[in-house]
Amino acid sequence: MVRGTNGSGKTSLLRVLAGFNRAETGSLSFRFGSEDWSNGPAQFGVGWLGHQNGLSEELNPVENLRFWLNSNQDQADVERVLAQVDMTDLQLQPVHTLSAGQRRRLGLARLLLGNHSLWLIDEPGANLDKNGSALVEALLEQHIKSAGCAIIASHEKLQPNVPTSYITLQAASAS
Repeated sequence: MVRGTNGSGKTSLLRVLAGFNRAETGSLSFRFGSEDWSNGPAQFGVGWLGHQNGLSEELNPVENLRFWLNSNQDQADVERVLAQVDMTDLQLQPVHTLSAGQRRRLGLARLLLGNHSLWLIDEPGANLDKNGSALVEALLEQHIKSAGCAIIASHEKLQPNVPTSYITLQAASAS
């Protein structure tokens, strides 16, 4: 869990880890599974859920998730992840008609569909109610217990029932 005040660099850190941005100073290298990373991500195995949910507003949840299917997945996988995030009743509604919390659940379904070993999530509970926050914790627990890993930036006090390390970032002071 990466914590810190607004502007402390939580999102920037996740974006560097994901390979979307480069750090201006220093270097980053580590091993995840059999992949060495040095100043950039491995080519596979990383799932991203940022502030935006990666969804097309005009498509419905099923159509959005079909877009993200890989070659060894099918409609059953779409139905499975929709059920995991409690969205089966809304699967044919255009995304633009869904609430912000329902869109976040669909973003989580997109993340689940990817079967990534490492999740990078920025504010996973954004726009979610109490049940949605509990869902995030349950999904994290399931992912970690299945040998996955997650790096999460959040203001919330998520408490998944798995070993968790905390990093607190401090905003740089202006001089």
